[in-house]
Amino acid sequence: NSLSDHLPQVYFVRCSSSSANDGIVDRDDVCLEVLTWNIMSRGRSGRTGRQGTTLEGQILTNNGLDYDESLEAYKNRFFQRVLPVVSGWLREESTSSIRSATNRPTKRVV
Repeated sequence: NSLSDHLPQVYFVRCSSSSANDGIVDRDDVCLEVLTWNIMSRGRSGRTGRQGTTLEGQILTNNGLDYDESLEAYKNRFFQRVLPVVSGWLREESTSSIRSATNRPTKRVV
């Protein structure tokens, strides 16, 4: 079982323009590190779009893993597997970093 249908992404902001743009990050040249992860919300695959919505009658999924999680299964995945990883990132000591974890539906369709 995967934690999410997205992988964490790390971006480095360089402080000077003197570094060669060779794809290799010199840690001494990084002044800001951005870590972001679109953590999969509750998997709701196989649902049918509600009447009156643009997706009415269509078979829906909100995740790339085709999970259909019960609320209990979602809570277990989140608390037992996702939260320990995210809390580790948040506890890391860094004065020059941004950490972001996101995922939520933009509108209710199920």
